[in-house]
Amino acid sequence: MIRWCARPPPGPVATTLVAYVLPLLMVIAAAGEAAPAQPTAGGGNAVQPKSQRQGTSAKKAAVATHWPIPPRFRNPRNAAQRGRSRGTAGQAGGAADQTPGGPEEVQEEAELPQRITPAEERPAFQAYKRFYYNNDFRYLNDPNNREFYFGDYFKQVPIGRRSLFDFGGEYRLRDQHEFNLRGRNLSGTSDDFLLQRTRFYGNLKLGERIRLYGEALDSATSYQRHTPLPTEENGIEALNLFADGRLYDGDRGELWGRVGRQELAFGNERLVSPAIWNNVLRTFDGAKLFWRGKDWKIDGFWVRPVAFGILPNALSRPDRLDTTQNFYGAYSSYKGFEKQKVDFYYLGLDTYGAPLSPAFPVDSNLQTFGARWMGRQENFLYEFEGAYQFGLWGAGIQSAGMAVAGLGYEFAKAKGKPAAWVYYDWASGDANPANGRHGTFNQLFPWGHRYFGFMDLVGRQNIRDLNGVYTISPTENVNVSAWYHLFYLDQARDALYNASGNPIRISPTGRAGRFVGQEFDLLVQILVNPRADILFGYSHFFAGSFVRATNPPGVSGNADFYYSQWSWRF
Repeated sequence: MIRWCARPPPGPVATTLVAYVLPLLMVIAAAGEAAPAQPTAGGGNAVQPKSQRQGTSAKKAAVATHWPIPPRFRNPRNAAQRGRSRGTAGQAGGAADQTPGGPEEVQEEAELPQRITPAEERPAFQAYKRFYYNNDFRYLNDPNNREFYFGDYFKQVPIGRRSLFDFGGEYRLRDQHEFNLRGRNLSGTSDDFLLQRTRFYGNLKLGERIRLYGEALDSATSYQRHTPLPTEENGIEALNLFADGRLYDGDRGELWGRVGRQELAFGNERLVSPAIWNNVLRTFDGAKLFWRGKDWKIDGFWVRPVAFGILPNALSRPDRLDTTQNFYGAYSSYKGFEKQKVDFYYLGLDTYGAPLSPAFPVDSNLQTFGARWMGRQENFLYEFEGAYQFGLWGAGIQSAGMAVAGLGYEFAKAKGKPAAWVYYDWASGDANPANGRHGTFNQLFPWGHRYFGFMDLVGRQNIRDLNGVYTISPTENVNVSAWYHLFYLDQARDALYNASGNPIRISPTGRAGRFVGQEFDLLVQILVNPRADILFGYSHFFAGSFVRATNPPGVSGNADFYYSQWSWRF
């Protein structure tokens, strides 16, 4: 794995030089990866696909990693140049029918609803998915493919007569600067450092019914003056290591089974997510059954989270099965309505041996039932989600809930296709900690970074958040977004919880009030080529009355966060 040598911190100037100069050199090299267009059989150039001609509409979908829409722009080289057969020669698209199948496991929808990519996009634009076990490189079998990027030679490699193997990965480097933010708790501490993440995956399809998949992850940090967070560094680990088997194949759909280590993500990842922004990704060990039909997609699972060093050593060693928690449930999605989607879900979480962490201070049994509805009508966009949570919390009972309401509008005919959304997010808090009834919603395993500000100061617990987001693509290679939040506690006597679910500020009497503060996030993404992008971000937190009243002596409640990130997939 690629890792920096841990040395005494030379200061922010050196980290900035390393973070910018290295990506710049690699980007220059990556920009020349694409092979020139190959002539067609008739001697002329192939007709450019509509999605390429439109430019902005296709590339607008590749929003920054906060909104992890799959990078759509994968350009393979001509299959004829590969020196070996990849399907039915001479028949464009025929390879897709000749390739051993695999399950479409995740719905690849973790995006704001307006980010709907053109249906006419060619398959090459959609090869690399958000979850790498869903990658689809079958278009490489088409002899009419004209482009090539580094790593394509190791995709769709035939093994025997009916098996195929894919190999690839990603390298990501982030230069991060935090002011009054180290530890994600307005601690008054600042830091400047580098984060690196390297991933390699191998995907082996054995005929039509069996698939073996493995993915390694190396997370490293350099030049930190303070203790890294559990989500920043964990060394080399197995992110995915599972086997898939097709159990039933009928006219109405397919039933698959999966056993082993696996990432989980459902819906828009408000409650279950690998948290892709983090340097250390979340994963689970267990089993899952999933049905993939024309209108219905249904998942049923039982897993245990992998600790990755987050739990005390007395409970679990890093990268070992966490026997203190059972996570199980079912998630279903119905897509039979035009331009609409409805989800129904049940999620159960049992916790033993508490305290595990500040987020799980007592033993608990939590049952969560919820639903989500999203879609669009012309240029109007909407999304609604709600859930009720009950069960046991220590010696008391759990009774809590969450709700989301979002309305948006896309200016489809304007240059850059700008879109604006207004959201209201609510998650209940505990009004009276001493009454034996626990009202704080537990956010389970969420992607908090995406919905409650990029500074990760706020999680989906005891919070009310009125926020608006505006996105635009001023050019076909640039995406810009601006997000603004107004945070209030739901219950004044309950704590402010961060994105990890840990309480970071509390006023036991409630006299500090409910106004947490405001956050502004600005994000700029530059698409260098289909396999590489650069991200620049800046966030500022304006402390409200609650934060100012609970500040430790000498600590300012305001905070700043800026960063640059370079990603390359191969």
